[in-house]
Amino acid sequence: MKIAIDISQICYQGSGVARYVEQLVEHMIKNDDKNQYLLYGNSMRQKKILLDFIYKMKKLNSNIENKIIAMPQTLADILWNKLHILPIENLIGEVDIFHASDWVEPPVKKALKVTTIHDLLVFKYPGYFTQEIIDTQKRRISWVLAESNMVIVDSHTTKNDLIDLFDFPKDKIKVVYPGISSNFRRQSEEKIREVREKFSLKNPYILSVGTREPRKNVDKTIEAFDKIKDLFDFDLVIVGKLGWGPDKRSGDDRVKLLGYVDDKYLPSLYSAASCFVYPSLYEGFGFPILEAMACGSGVVTSKGGSLSEIGGKYAVYIDPLDSSSIASAILKVIKGLDKKTINDAASWARSFNWDHTAREIIKIYNSLH
Repeated sequence: MKIAIDISQICYQGSGVARYVEQLVEHMIKNDDKNQYLLYGNSMRQKKILLDFIYKMKKLNSNIENKIIAMPQTLADILWNKLHILPIENLIGEVDIFHASDWVEPPVKKALKVTTIHDLLVFKYPGYFTQEIIDTQKRRISWVLAESNMVIVDSHTTKNDLIDLFDFPKDKIKVVYPGISSNFRRQSEEKIREVREKFSLKNPYILSVGTREPRKNVDKTIEAFDKIKDLFDFDLVIVGKLGWGPDKRSGDDRVKLLGYVDDKYLPSLYSAASCFVYPSLYEGFGFPILEAMACGSGVVTSKGGSLSEIGGKYAVYIDPLDSSSIASAILKVIKGLDKKTINDAASWARSFNWDHTAREIIKIYNSLH
């Protein structure tokens, strides 16, 4: 079969969706010697990111085809989500399967269509979004529901949301857990020292990682830190670029906003953290909690939904709307989790394996054709 995959989302470096596409494509190419792949992307300003990624993939398999279109996302939304014209084959040629992202849904001529839906946040919590974003997502999901031969979701939580909100047929939804990179493991003391020096992290610290936007609940993390900071000499380190919504800052010099940090530094940042805090209000999956566990950090995260599904029995759960609940959980972790709990959590996190994810999605492709 010839399979086309939309890789446009890797332009949003540092995001969970970018990491998903990069890792999935790389491991499918490594695990599939029968099907042929075409990597498709559209971007006006970030073409170099797409081309660099394709170059890297062609080192793994020189037979990969690619097609990059200089098209802004606003035009893609109008053409495909709104007007729903210009079949994807007109741009990339004949393919057997087109794997769409959860951004745009181009029509197809003959190809079977698979769509990955990472979460349904905009429909669960519309108050976080502008009306323009809501309208765009409504248009997109209408074509997913009407045309996709199979929808892949990252968790049973998202599967249940898709059924509850849209009465989508259960037999057209497959739950395939993403993996985490093998780079996420406990780092050496030398690497930890190097990353501390690079980011001027002299004190022990509590770590938060994720794009800074309302649902990530950074303000509650800062409130929780304020409640307990006089009890110890820890800092709060917040990693992640500003997404949208108000820029939550603190006048406290013990709150360190590092902004976007390249993935190569994250394993050491996780490894050095005394506690990892992730009180997100809603996630389709939750990469950071597994990454932190794999690096040996104790994890505090929100109770319920996909975070409890993914964290299993290895996280300390909190009410994300209650800063006192978050503060108490942080204290529990920094006072020390036993070594067995930390080791078991790391083993659990490593069971989320990209090779397995890739093989499961290849099975889905083969079952459709």
